[in-house]
Amino acid sequence: MKKIMQNKKGVEMSMNVIIIAAIAILIMVILIMFVFNTGTSIDQSKDCVSSFQGQCTSDTMCGGDYPVPYPAGTCPTEGDHCCVALGRAG
Repeated sequence: MKKIMQNKKGVEMSMNVIIIAAIAILIMVILIMFVFNTGTSIDQSKDCVSSFQGQCTSDTMCGGDYPVPYPAGTCPTEGDHCCVALGRAG
C-alpha cells in the first residue's frame, strides 16, 4: 500500500510540472506576439503625413503652415524632409 501512495506523489508532481510548463509556454507566446505587433506599429508611427499630419517637402527649409522640421518623421520619397505644424512634433 505504501508503494502505491509513493507512485501517486510522483504522478502528481509530473502533472504539476506539465501544467506549469504549459502556462509558461502560453505566456511566452503571448509576449512574442506582443513584441512583434508592437514592432510593426512603431515603424508605422514614424510616417510624417499619417502620424504627425505633417508635410513632406524636398526643400531643406520648412515654412508656411508646416514651419517645424521633424527629422524623426519618414517620407515616402527619398531626400524629402518632414515638416509639421506647431505643436505636432514629438
